[in-house]
Amino acid sequence: MNTRIKIDFRGTRIEKLVGVHRFFSSFGGKFLSLTCWIFGLASLSIWISWILNSSNIDQTFGFDQIFLALFIIFLALRSFLRYFVKNPEILPPERVKEVAKEGKEINITTSFSVALAEALMRVGSDLEEVNSTEVLKELSKSEESNFIFARIGLDRSDFQSNLEKAKSLAGVRFINIIERALDTAILENHDQIEVGDMLVALCEADPNFSAILSKLDMTSEDLANIVYWQTSVEKKIERRHTFLDPSNLHLTGGIGKDWAFGYTPDLNHYSINLTEAVERQGLGLELIGHDKEIGLLEEALNRTVGANAILVGEPGVGKKTAVLGFTKRVDEGQTLPNLAHRHIVELNTDLLISGLTGPGEFTQRITSVFSQAANAGNVVIFIDGIEKILSSGEAGQIDATSVLIPYLSYPEINFIGTTNISDYNNLIAPNSALMQRFEKIEVNEPSQEEMVRILEDVAPRIEYHYRVLVTYLAIKEVVKLAKKFVLDQPNPEKSISLLEGAANSLNKSQSKLVDVEVIDNYVSSKTNIPVKEASGHEREVLVNLETELHKRVVNQVQAVNAVAGALRRSRAGVSESKKPIGSFLFLGPTGVGKTETAKALAATYFGSEEAMIRFDMSEYQNKSDIYRLIGSPTGAGEKIEGELTSRVRNKPFSLILFDEVE
Repeated sequence: MNTRIKIDFRGTRIEKLVGVHRFFSSFGGKFLSLTCWIFGLASLSIWISWILNSSNIDQTFGFDQIFLALFIIFLALRSFLRYFVKNPEILPPERVKEVAKEGKEINITTSFSVALAEALMRVGSDLEEVNSTEVLKELSKSEESNFIFARIGLDRSDFQSNLEKAKSLAGVRFINIIERALDTAILENHDQIEVGDMLVALCEADPNFSAILSKLDMTSEDLANIVYWQTSVEKKIERRHTFLDPSNLHLTGGIGKDWAFGYTPDLNHYSINLTEAVERQGLGLELIGHDKEIGLLEEALNRTVGANAILVGEPGVGKKTAVLGFTKRVDEGQTLPNLAHRHIVELNTDLLISGLTGPGEFTQRITSVFSQAANAGNVVIFIDGIEKILSSGEAGQIDATSVLIPYLSYPEINFIGTTNISDYNNLIAPNSALMQRFEKIEVNEPSQEEMVRILEDVAPRIEYHYRVLVTYLAIKEVVKLAKKFVLDQPNPEKSISLLEGAANSLNKSQSKLVDVEVIDNYVSSKTNIPVKEASGHEREVLVNLETELHKRVVNQVQAVNAVAGALRRSRAGVSESKKPIGSFLFLGPTGVGKTETAKALAATYFGSEEAMIRFDMSEYQNKSDIYRLIGSPTGAGEKIEGELTSRVRNKPFSLILFDEVE
């Protein structure tokens, strides 16, 4: 417990801002807003009247000017006060922590958001010994908690009634909970202590709250993720609508901006200016999960020699997202000093190689592009899929290696490339000149925790497009099922695809709520794999599986019990996800029921004997037949698709029989 931190709203700036906020939420504030719009409509109607009958302009012009002036004054005043209520001059949470550690007394209310301060002021004046359940009741009434309860999927009135029934906690010092909220705000990099930070702290300290969330299979970490989601959405909305925010001023640019970029007609024609794209759109997504890669990218481009980078990873892991994240940092002035004011442009390789009339035209085009970029002196060229312009030496292929290598040493220009692991090993790693001039940065799949927040950032765009609401538990379910059942794509691509597909599946439905059930149904329909808990007919079949199998298989108790047990463990979710449901080797003389057991299982549980994928292994006796079974590897000449791999890919939930395996 830190006795140097106190809670006192009396005479503070935050108390005055709460008063302003209450006024705008009251009848008086609504009346003022209505009056403002009436003046605006009156001014508009006078202008329309003048257009229709210009003879009365002298009589009405004065009234129009008065109404217009009042409208602008009221609108500016409301915007001004709204901005400072949402963005009060407060002491950052990190500074509060530092002052407290120094042993100085600090009033922590100077770090509260207006919404949090208003809720706590309703609880009472003596907050240091207040009951935490009472605080929860008031926080649940605030507008800022609407988002949180909606994403949890919890009705707020039910929550409040549960709190009424719960036992009150006596003797809990609220100052300790405040300090937990302070730590949460610092951890989440919040500018102030929000309502959500306090809810996370209460979840850790109040057994009543944690018990309610536990019934929903949620923890304080899940609540922290929802709070991140809320603050992320709110920041985007506020930034788009607040012209007084100083961080928006850079979007207007400067009058000498294009002059500093230089005259680059060919570069402009064959590229896309990512910096301008980020400025226009503000890069709607908050880029989560690539901070490490962006930092390494900055370090690579900040070198004095060989200041170029190549991002290596499988398609879909977010290589281009990392480049966009770097572009955003440059645009917002949050990068290294030497990289400030750079223009990041993406080379359009398809346009560059289209319409070529001769073998030398490609070299002429790309030389002109690189030369103009070097003359500009502040350009970073991004080549997505750099393998497209590199060659392994085969005749007739496009190859810009000889043109690219000299420019990689120019200090006036930087290059960023992306490629997959296979092309990096085949085209770049064997070339020592490229290796010396490119810094390799590996881009791996985001972790499960990072994927949750990535989907939270993607969800608003999906919700807006499909007019749906996505719950937090649905996002967790997407991340879990994508990892378990979608094995041919990496994250974040596969998780984003599943979430969007599930939202799209409701386009003809009356319900617009994307919850766990919707996710499960969509994944089941997409993969043909049951993902929900066994119920109904399937449950009955699993319970009586041995009996049903013995109707066709005589004796063989050990084999039947082993197969039935494996299926039940899998459907109960206790089997290993990266392995088959079960792998069995049936041994015995001809006619004892080895193949019949497999057929009986296919018919009983999978619905039909046709659900069984059978391979007669006597047809794969030669060494050359292995490619026909599992497919040919890369670089093995003719591409052969494996019969086993293709059939399993098309129908993963199957019974596979390798007959005559000896």
